[in-house]
Amino acid sequence: MGFVFRAMARPVQLLCLPALLCAGTGCSSFNYEWRRTTRSETTALPPQGAWEGRWKSDANGHNGRLRCLVSQGASNTIHARFRATYARILTFEYSVPLTLTLEDQRSRIEGAANLGYLAGGRYSYDGFVTSSNFFSNYRSRYDHGVFELKRPDRRR
Repeated sequence: MGFVFRAMARPVQLLCLPALLCAGTGCSSFNYEWRRTTRSETTALPPQGAWEGRWKSDANGHNGRLRCLVSQGASNTIHARFRATYARILTFEYSVPLTLTLEDQRSRIEGAANLGYLAGGRYSYDGFVTSSNFFSNYRSRYDHGVFELKRPDRRR
C-alpha cells in the first residue's frame, strides 16, 4: 500500500505545482490594475500611476522586467507596488512605502521593506522620480542594484 501511495504522490505533486507557483509568484490583481491604469485617459499626478522598465543586480548581473503601480499614501509618502520578472518566467510581487522629498524638478524617494527570508530579507531603496522617470538604487544584505522605469507607451 505504501508503494501505491508514493507512486500516486508524485503526479499529485506535479498537478499542485502550477497552483503553488501561481500563488507564490503573484497571480493577483496586479495585471488587472496595470491594464486599468495604463488604459485610463486621465493622467495621474507624478509619481502616481503606472511605470515600466528593468531591474539589474550590480552584485551578480541578474536582471529582468519591472513594472510598478504607484498610489498616493499618507502625507509625503507613496505606495509602490512592484512586479519583477526573474529568469524570464518567474515573477515576484511586493510593495514598498516610499517617502517623498521635493527637490527642484524631481522628488527624492527613500524607503525599505522586508521581502522575507527567501527573497533576501530587508531591502532599502533610494532614488528619484520625475514626471517621466523613476530611478532607484536598492540594497539588501546579499544584493544591490538599480531600478530604471519610465511611463508605459499607451499606444500598445
